Amino acid sequence: PLSSVPGGPWSSIGASAACSTRWSGLSCSGGTVRGIYLSSLNLTGSIPETIGNLTSLGDFQVYNNSLTGSVPWTLAEIPVLRFVTLNRNKFTGPLPPLPSVIDLYADYNNFTGTIPASLGTSNLRSLYLGFNQLSGTIPTTISTAPNLRELGVGRNNLEGPIPSLPSSIQYVYMDNNNLNGTLPDLGLLPNLISFYAGGNQFSGTIATQIASSYLLQLSIEANQLSGPLPSSFPDNLVELDLSGNLFNGTVPEQLFSSPSSLEFLDLSDNYLTGTIPATIARSQGLMYVYLDGNRWNGSLPFGMSNLSALVEFSMSGGNVGGCFSPSTSVDPAHCFLPSTACTCPVATCSTNICPACRNTSRLSCPLLPNGAKCLFHAECLTDYC
Repeated sequence: PLSSVPGGPWSSIGASAACSTRWSGLSCSGGTVRGIYLSSLNLTGSIPETIGNLTSLGDFQVYNNSLTGSVPWTLAEIPVLRFVTLNRNKFTGPLPPLPSVIDLYADYNNFTGTIPASLGTSNLRSLYLGFNQLSGTIPTTISTAPNLRELGVGRNNLEGPIPSLPSSIQYVYMDNNNLNGTLPDLGLLPNLISFYAGGNQFSGTIATQIASSYLLQLSIEANQLSGPLPSSFPDNLVELDLSGNLFNGTVPEQLFSSPSSLEFLDLSDNYLTGTIPATIARSQGLMYVYLDGNRWNGSLPFGMSNLSALVEFSMSGGNVGGCFSPSTSVDPAHCFLPSTACTCPVATCSTNICPACRNTSRLSCPLLPNGAKCLFHAECLTDYC
């Protein structure tokens, strides 16, 4: 337990006594405690109220233990406290206000109550509160935290709109809450790297232009967003999940820029129309593609034969034909294809055999170049394409 850390007892912790007895996990300077480092030690117990006696404490790290109880509000009375890691414990109760903190990691606990408005100060740089039971709204003071780079509040019970985010923000994780209103204008966040806001109740449209050339992940699935997709995406985008919304219109060719680093693409369950851009063949790193539940037409681009990294492909629904070449590496068990008048089973993703389709009166199957596999063609009546 925490009370048995060598050199204790922690219940009577004082500003200088701990340094004179050489307690484990402490950093001292000038006879006073400057840092506590007790992470990943399988500790139990709770943090004593007397932690507030350490008026020179600047760094408090107790992550990845089994500590319980509430975090003493005396921690908020330490004027120089800058770095606090409480994550991956079993803390309960409300979060204390920590107005001087720069980095706060308190995710993966059982904290309840609201997010203290005092956290949104000019000092704040990283705030991780995800995987708790926090409620209420995201405080508007976040908007005036000019140095904020990381905001993680996902998987709580938060509601209401997102306050405007400072231009300094790089990482945003607010998925799986009850947040509503519109998304922040991604055209005004030039430093954004990751933005996760799926599983909420956001509505309205998204920015037609994304300002950040650094953006790697954009995940806003399972909301009520509508309108057209942005006309352009950053070249270095790796993950794009827009599924489960109300988006309409066509997919911009620029999504598959040359060269493209896109690996994960999920546009399923929207109202997208038109054809899949031929430029998709440029995305040589594409591994997972989900296009189900839209209103596609035309044919799959023959250039998709070049997607050698593809692991899973799903495009059920719609009226689309097309073929992959034998170089395609999709596992048959992970290939789901359109079905209309005639369907070639998923096994054709890894073989050249296209079993007879008997729901049509047509008598020909077009010859496909370079031994391509028939994924779907309404005129396929023979066993081989």
